[in-house]
Amino acid sequence: MINFEYYKIFYYAAKYKNFTKAAAFLSTSQSAISHAMQNLEYQLGCRLFTRSNRGIALTDEGEKLYSFVEPGCQQFFKGESLISQSVKLETGTVHVATTVTAFECILADAITGFTSLFPNVNFRLSNFSTSGEAAAAVKNAAADISVVPSPVEVAPPLKMHDILKFTSILVAGRDTPPPARIPLHISELENYPFIFLAENTAGRRFFDEILKKYCVTLDVHVVPATNGMVLPLVRRGVGLGFLPEPMVSEELSRGTVYKIPLAEEIPERSICVVHEPSKPKSLAATAFFNYLLESAGAK
Repeated sequence: MINFEYYKIFYYAAKYKNFTKAAAFLSTSQSAISHAMQNLEYQLGCRLFTRSNRGIALTDEGEKLYSFVEPGCQQFFKGESLISQSVKLETGTVHVATTVTAFECILADAITGFTSLFPNVNFRLSNFSTSGEAAAAVKNAAADISVVPSPVEVAPPLKMHDILKFTSILVAGRDTPPPARIPLHISELENYPFIFLAENTAGRRFFDEILKKYCVTLDVHVVPATNGMVLPLVRRGVGLGFLPEPMVSEELSRGTVYKIPLAEEIPERSICVVHEPSKPKSLAATAFFNYLLESAGAK
C-alpha cells in the first residue's frame, strides 16, 4: 500500500507546480519532495510530472491522479481542522449582530449546526431593525460579525460575503380570497391591501426599486418594523406581504398561508456575513465565521 504521505506531498507539488514552494509549505527540503515523488511514480508505474528548466507540469496521468487526490485531501484537511478546533474550542463567546430575516433564513440553523460540533461555545445575539445598523455594530466593535440580508452597503475596512441566495415571494393568508387572475402582474398589486416594511429597511428599499420600475404605489395598511411582524398579519388576513421564501416554507407546508404567483420575476437577494478582516477575532468567532463560509461554499 502506498504511503498516504506521498499523496499529500503530491497534492502540494501539483497545487504549486513547484517542488521548492511545496517544500517550503511542508517545512522540508526540495530533495525530500523530489525523492518522495520519484518513489510515488515508481510505485504507480508511471510519470506524474514533466520537469524542465521552467519548472514542473503534470502529465496526463498526473492530472487524472490529481483530480482524485485534490478533493480527498481537501476533505482530510477539513476534518483535521474541525478536530483541531473542537479540541481548542472548549470555551468562548461569539457576538453576532443580525436581523429577523437573516436569523430565520440561515443564522438559527447555522448556530444549531455549529453548537453540535462545539457545544462549549456560547452565542450573544443582537437584533437590529435594519441591515445597515447590524453591519455598523461590527465597525463599532459591538459584534464580531453581522449576518444580514441585502441590499446593504459596507465601507472599508468592513468586508461582506454572500452566504445564502434567496427569493422573496408574495403570500396571503389561508382565508384571503385568491386574485381573480393568476399569475398576478406587479402592476396589479396596487389593487390589494399590503403589509409592507418600514422605509429604512433593506427589504423596503429592495421592493421600492421594483415598484418604481412598474410605476406602482401599494395600498399599505400596516407598516411593521421587521419581516417577523409581517407573517402573523398576513396569516390573519390583514393584507398581502412579500417574504423571503425560507421564512415561510413551514407555513406554506401547513397551509396557513399560500403563495401568489407573479407574472414578473422577483430578483434574488442574499444573506451576507459582514466582518472586519483587520480586527483580530477570538478563536470562537473565527471558527464560526469560517463555518458560515464553508457551509455556504463561499470564497
